[in-house]
Amino acid sequence: MYGRNYNLINRKFREFFLPTLLMSMSTNISMVVDSLIVSFLIGAINISAIQVVAPILTFINLLYWMVGFGGSLISSTAKSDHDEEKGNLYFTIAFISLIVLGILFALVCFLNMDIIISILCQTTNIIPLVKDYFTAYIIGIPFIFLIMGLSYFVRVDGKPNMAFQALLLANIVNLILDFVYISIFDLGIFGAGLATSTGFIVGTLYLMRYFFMDDRTMKIVGLAKYKISTLFTYLKDIVVLGFSSSSSQLFLTINLLVFNNVIGSLMGSSGFAAFGICRNLLFILFIFLIGTAQSMSPIVSIYYNEEDYNTVTHLMKQSFKIVIIASFIMSLIFVVYPQLAVVMYSVKQGVDVELVVTAVRLYALSYVGNAITFLMMFYMQAIKRKSIALTISALEGLILPIGLIYPLINLFGPTSIWLCFVLAEIITIICIIITTKFINKKTDGEYKGLLLVKDNSLKNQFEFSLDGDINEVVTFVRDMSKVFNDILDERTISLLSLAIEDMLGYIIQNNDNLKSIDFIINITDENVVVSIKDEGKEFDPTVIDDGDKFSNIAILNKIADKIEYARIIGLNSTVITIGR
Repeated sequence: MYGRNYNLINRKFREFFLPTLLMSMSTNISMVVDSLIVSFLIGAINISAIQVVAPILTFINLLYWMVGFGGSLISSTAKSDHDEEKGNLYFTIAFISLIVLGILFALVCFLNMDIIISILCQTTNIIPLVKDYFTAYIIGIPFIFLIMGLSYFVRVDGKPNMAFQALLLANIVNLILDFVYISIFDLGIFGAGLATSTGFIVGTLYLMRYFFMDDRTMKIVGLAKYKISTLFTYLKDIVVLGFSSSSSQLFLTINLLVFNNVIGSLMGSSGFAAFGICRNLLFILFIFLIGTAQSMSPIVSIYYNEEDYNTVTHLMKQSFKIVIIASFIMSLIFVVYPQLAVVMYSVKQGVDVELVVTAVRLYALSYVGNAITFLMMFYMQAIKRKSIALTISALEGLILPIGLIYPLINLFGPTSIWLCFVLAEIITIICIIITTKFINKKTDGEYKGLLLVKDNSLKNQFEFSLDGDINEVVTFVRDMSKVFNDILDERTISLLSLAIEDMLGYIIQNNDNLKSIDFIINITDENVVVSIKDEGKEFDPTVIDDGDKFSNIAILNKIADKIEYARIIGLNSTVITIGR
């Protein structure tokens, strides 16, 4: 008769997914286009210089990702638990940390540039190119920390479009200035790095508008009243939570250092170029992987925390469908026609064309596995299975690829190095399956499946979705006795009916064109808990104005034992507890 239709959560996922996808697209496509422009204007050999610096870039990703993503996740979770002060404190600590880390990292790179380059590159003929690019890139490092780290908070604060717009602006400026600096001012690879830095500076200035918006929920708070030990404890919480997913960037940094060293020694500058092309093509796939994973994570984190496992399962099915289809299509294209990469990157003089073709074809075989492990890593972090997320990241990004290098080279020759990435994904997926099966068995079936969710059918939990129509609410309330007659006494059903009618009626009356409302009723021996989510205007049902003493909300506050409210991911989240 009544049930859950997931329309609200589907809309919320799309609301997150499209801007996040576009943001990921603006970042990753710009990397691809940037490398295409560089290759076209000054030759594919210059991709080698960018590939040599890649470990530094991924280490930067590690730091801002760890603080920004970890901070946004733990801050939004605190707010979903109705603790505004803690949520804002996490935000403040993360924001200040991003500023400090960005400045310090830029200074370390500038003061130790020659040492860093000597570690990154032993191929002497491209060292001048590496130094030119790295020098220009250092200028933008503090702004990269700010724009990328802050964008995580802006997104979970219900403003994903602003984060997308800032990164889109940064990348448009970058691409335009590539032509200006390289073609007009003849700055070569230094111009490519300077264009990237300039773009991030402009994008960061645009994103700072967030702090002047009245409706933002993330607030900067004073730190003077807190002990230093307390602040460091909060920072530790952020880092620990963020590291499980951002650790992939640490492992990728080590991975790149090792592979660059091996590829450079075996294949020279042509190997660097081939590896750089493979990685740049992977950025196209990561548009969908990052867009899906980062859209799913904050929603899953909140719903898993609330034990709404059916919604979690529904979201993950949608997410898997997106990443597997995208990765399969990408893999098929470059396995069947790897010559497309040669055409795209204008590979001609100075680079071994056949080496590029072989590398692209073999590397593309890893795409589907990469999509699955990447999504599972984010999911495990979202449900606070940090050790599993870290294990996935370590296996897929570091232990297996590096561990397979020399056995494969010794058995099948240098070109088999590209198969390291394929085998690493396959083995990691097998390990995920074994680990989840072990946990399911160890908990005697409390958790089940690959997603480690609990079976809601084992408890009195009822899920409903109603249209934003007051008549449908009235009809539902009238039929409630049929639904709960065998579980609740008449008094509790009356109080529950009154609470739902008052709350849902208030929501509908104060929001035009409200499409649907989701609510879950959990029944225990002691009480009945109603969790309601709607996408209407922000309001707090626990606050009653003098003029509303006889309103629906005032009555609701009298009959409920407890009411909790939070504004999370752009939804009103209200929890009403009624004693039995």
